[in-house]
Amino acid sequence: ADTLIPRNWHSVYADGIFELTDRLRLTSNVLYTERSSTRLTSGRPLQANRYGIPVSGDSYFNPVGEDIDNWWRRTQEVPRETRNDLRTVRFAAALEGSFEIGERWFDWDVSHVHNKNNLEMSSGSDMGLDRIAAAVGPSFRDPASGKLVCGTPTAPIAGCVPWNPFAGFGTGAVANSLDDPNVVKYLFKEEHALGETKTTSYFANLAGSLFTLPAGDLGFAVGYETRREEGGFAPDAIAQSGDSTNLASGNTYGRYTLDEFYGELSIPVLADVAFAKELTFSVASRYSDYDTFGDTTNNKFGFKWRPIDDLLVRGTWSEGFRAPTISNLYGGGSQTF
Repeated sequence: ADTLIPRNWHSVYADGIFELTDRLRLTSNVLYTERSSTRLTSGRPLQANRYGIPVSGDSYFNPVGEDIDNWWRRTQEVPRETRNDLRTVRFAAALEGSFEIGERWFDWDVSHVHNKNNLEMSSGSDMGLDRIAAAVGPSFRDPASGKLVCGTPTAPIAGCVPWNPFAGFGTGAVANSLDDPNVVKYLFKEEHALGETKTTSYFANLAGSLFTLPAGDLGFAVGYETRREEGGFAPDAIAQSGDSTNLASGNTYGRYTLDEFYGELSIPVLADVAFAKELTFSVASRYSDYDTFGDTTNNKFGFKWRPIDDLLVRGTWSEGFRAPTISNLYGGGSQTF
């Protein structure tokens, strides 16, 4: 069977280039995007002993007359539906130019990028634990109205709708089953969550050639970047409290900044000789300094060898690292399966 995830996407983009002089120009672009998507999955599996909620021996629907602790029910009648609404704003601007020293040209640029995402999530596919406990707790039929009521004749629970968890899936609109809209309205709670990420970066780059080797120009590039990342995610208060069949989770919010410097060299060693139509080495290094965990230097070495016109051999060796994310550093406690 095919699965479809409905998605609506609206985007506006504008790009501009302004030539200030023959050797200087200003570029800029702006992006605004709205995306709405809905994800539908099968109903939540409810394992009652995980929450310590028995079907009371005094429930109108209990066939054995004593508490049933270990009961399971997949809520297939109410699929899990999650709606995501994401808004993105991005702005970038750069000043680009070139200049000449001697007979050599150099290119440079300084730029700024700002990106912000706002997420709204909503779902009404999880049940409140307090309402499950009341709905499968003691219940009775009111002799005056003939209606089923939660609680006991001396202590009825106002607003509660008794639930029969043993009514099988596909039995139709059976009263007090999960096909009963009154039961669904009582058990299931609407949950909302909010998320936000923000990136602000500034860059500066310079590239050109330093001098000429027998096989060509020695090229270089150097640059600097400073970046600030911040973000957070706030689950619904119901999820934070753990009073839901949804996995409980706490707030996440944090930020970090980093500064990076890099340098690259392109070194032509041989050209147009026997077994070396081209032999070029590349060397690069990047230094990264995070305000959260420290600094690191990572290097890269590569070569490009063309023994004949129709054959090219490349090779690269490089180092890498993984910095801790905002979620790694500041993530709230959460449940998993």
